[in-house]
Amino acid sequence: MQLTGFGMMYDTDLLKQVTNNRTLSFRKDLDEVFLLAEGTPSLANSLPLIDDVINWFDRAFKSNANTNEMNGYWFDFVNMVLQRYAVLFEVELSAADKLVKNLFQRFFNSRSLKGIRMSYRYDVAPVVFLGRGGTRSYYTLPPTLHRPLAIIHLPRAALNNVWRWNVLAHETGHDVFFCVENLAREMEALAATVAVDALRAGKADYPPISTVLKINGRLTPIEMTREQFTVSLWSKWTNELFADLFAILMCGPSTVFTMQEMIGFGSVGSWHGVQGPDPHPLPVLRNLINITFMRQLGFSYHAHIIERRMLRHNPNIRDAKWVFNGVTEVTRIKLGQLMPMIELITTAMLNYPLQSLNNHSLREVINFNFYDQAMVDALVDAAAGDTIPPQGAEPRHVVAAAQLAFVFNPYQADKIHNNLINFLSQLNHDEVYQH
Repeated sequence: MQLTGFGMMYDTDLLKQVTNNRTLSFRKDLDEVFLLAEGTPSLANSLPLIDDVINWFDRAFKSNANTNEMNGYWFDFVNMVLQRYAVLFEVELSAADKLVKNLFQRFFNSRSLKGIRMSYRYDVAPVVFLGRGGTRSYYTLPPTLHRPLAIIHLPRAALNNVWRWNVLAHETGHDVFFCVENLAREMEALAATVAVDALRAGKADYPPISTVLKINGRLTPIEMTREQFTVSLWSKWTNELFADLFAILMCGPSTVFTMQEMIGFGSVGSWHGVQGPDPHPLPVLRNLINITFMRQLGFSYHAHIIERRMLRHNPNIRDAKWVFNGVTEVTRIKLGQLMPMIELITTAMLNYPLQSLNNHSLREVINFNFYDQAMVDALVDAAAGDTIPPQGAEPRHVVAAAQLAFVFNPYQADKIHNNLINFLSQLNHDEVYQH
């Protein structure tokens, strides 16, 4: 068994065996994993779904699918079952599962989305896998596998800081972005169209790209028109921006506090050779984009606090720039040239009706309002254990409150975590997923 600082985590020998030798005996491995799931009380209600996943792996293995993504998904799936079978971190995993189920079902139970086309069964919600990594190691594997179940990675470093679990809302947003048929395509096209229209109307001035980079030992010319560079930026960023927006619409301003503390305020992004700019927006731009989302939702007070924190840490940032191999500057843009585009694209992503959402806007499907924030504020007061938690709270409210409570009282971190993780664990399944 692999031992960690938190105790027994998983059997590495078993994982190596089922991963490396699966082409010889994969059916036996699949059957064994399903037997473990059958013997796991916390998976009792998920056995039909587990069976679907097992059959999906059976078809994939028969087709000799052998990619890093496939191996990663198999590793996470087996780990997810083993962790629950061994009753490892039962309180935390149960609470995290409850949170992502709340997020996923709140979206798909919306009356606006009746009959929506998606790649999962209507009753499927993601599950959480407790894995390695530091505080930033949250992820969900790419949906290009067309897998029947999303497994969201929660790093072990987050076990004792529930205020970081807002990031699970961001990761759930990634999964929603791709599992709703045509949502990703429509959102990317919307961002690109708004950006190019703004460029042509003179509302922003982005430079063309004309440089030579040494890639794999060869000098390679990189040429992009202003419009090509603009489209490359905003269409690539749409996935991350949607995930941030989804998290804000679920958990409110608290999400932006969490993201700000995790990503920082940097103004330098990576340029990946002929592929162009990195798909993650520069941290300073991501802060500005999320602050804009908050103001459009009516949370100007919280937006002001977050903006002041950003300016206090980085008061002299004027440009955003992209570099290749950490050294060679490819281009830079004045922040003032980025703000008009940010306003236009965030407005469109929030309010533009999409066919993939039954001709509703994202804000019409889900919205975080002042009632939600009042619930969060009441839970912030309860986090210190001095008041009774309010009735009607959902898991998303609890993790949002944990972040704000930590911001206001960082020296009571253990108390905040323990009180709110216990309250999250006590929430009734039947009461929190109605929308």
